[in-house]
Amino acid sequence: MQKAFTYYTDPGHGWLKVPRKLLATLEITDKISSCSYEYGTNVYLEEDCDAGIFLDAFKLANDGEKPIIKSSHTNLESKIRRYYRFDIKSRPLSKNDVLDAMLSGTPVSIYGNPYAILDKRGNHWSVIDGSGAKFTAKTSQIQAYVP
Repeated sequence: MQKAFTYYTDPGHGWLKVPRKLLATLEITDKISSCSYEYGTNVYLEEDCDAGIFLDAFKLANDGEKPIIKSSHTNLESKIRRYYRFDIKSRPLSKNDVLDAMLSGTPVSIYGNPYAILDKRGNHWSVIDGSGAKFTAKTSQIQAYVP
């Protein structure tokens, strides 16, 4: 289990970066609010409530041991504020999951919107939305689509 985490702060708020899989391992994903953010396979737990839920669960799972917290501060507005709000229904997909979705025609989600995957181009995926607009996406941007 990962033992070190980064606590990001800007002049107004703070977030603890935690892998989404670890929230599932600790069985607390359903306790995390939409006040937290997500990007790729990580969740940025807001400091007032969600980070505390994680820290309590972490200590419980590790016989009272506290995690190592590294700090990272910016005097500007943090880019975390521009990430997408945490949504329990979405989940990151592996490259194999994305390939399976492409072969089966299963829609996937990119930032909450449904897309179909056309093919793989190098390290990116060619995707199309309902209007026919095409673009490329990284695997870390693609999640399971939940209608």
